[in-house]
Amino acid sequence: MSEQVKDFLVWVGGASYSRESLISEARRMGVCRRIPFVPEGLVRGVSRIFLISDMSDEDRKRYKEEIKRRDAVRYKQWKESGYTNDPTHVTGQMPRGTPTIFAYFVVRNVTYVVAPGVNITKRLKELGITEYEYAEGGFGFNDERECGSLVIGGVYLLSEEDIERVKHLTESGTLEGRIETLTAPYPYGDKRFRGIKAISTKMGDMLAGV
Repeated sequence: MSEQVKDFLVWVGGASYSRESLISEARRMGVCRRIPFVPEGLVRGVSRIFLISDMSDEDRKRYKEEIKRRDAVRYKQWKESGYTNDPTHVTGQMPRGTPTIFAYFVVRNVTYVVAPGVNITKRLKELGITEYEYAEGGFGFNDERECGSLVIGGVYLLSEEDIERVKHLTESGTLEGRIETLTAPYPYGDKRFRGIKAISTKMGDMLAGV
């Protein structure tokens, strides 16, 4: 991995988590965050992932209620058409809260989920990526997390040393998963994004209050 260390921003999707529920899960089992690629500047044990969300528990409750309302409107349209016409899409902005950088974790491992008998490539090994082998009915494949099961072929950032440590935390109930909440959550004014966005460690220090 690059010697020029960077920190990163990741947006937490409101479909799976509120800020409170993500922190609660992270304390229970650590963070296991899927990313589309391994970015330059990500260094295990040093790089920090700062988490952004526009959903508190109350915001997410309103969000879910609005989804139910829209589904009911669409079903009514379909019923009134005699179950023949496709219901129109219900438009309008979904209720959300204020985008906020609220917590972070240090990346202690990057792991790639593989099928039984499959090894990760030489390139991934050179990047320092470890592997976690799929096991039928094993840990990580039974919706232990609110966002669902691990995915074969997925690359995951871990706040813990490995997924075995995540499993141990989950089963022990010790609430020792590594996540740091910001004492002064920081409003995020830029556009919503997918994936992972690099920031300088200087900005990371500012966010973390270092």
